Amino acid sequence: KHFPITINVLKEENKVEIKNFIGCKEKILVDILPGVTAIKNEKNPEGEIWFEGNDKQAVSQNCSLVNQSCNVGEKDKRKFLDGIYTSE
Repeated sequence: KHFPITINVLKEENKVEIKNFIGCKEKILVDILPGVTAIKNEKNPEGEIWFEGNDKQAVSQNCSLVNQSCNVGEKDKRKFLDGIYTSE
């Protein structure tokens, strides 16, 4: 069964909010690091967030924090494909 994941950028709180991950009711909040901005992709607002900034390490760290916050744990990653993925 598929649970659609919703991702929002909370600019006032400087956080990324992840809802309905694996059907969970609680929200996952990830802080946006200083010097990094998170932007929803206008062409694909449901499924893509871009992180931008001058410090390559801070941007990479922010992407990693979001990715790690949605770890599926003991499930087989070959069969369980729901999640958040990073790409360049």
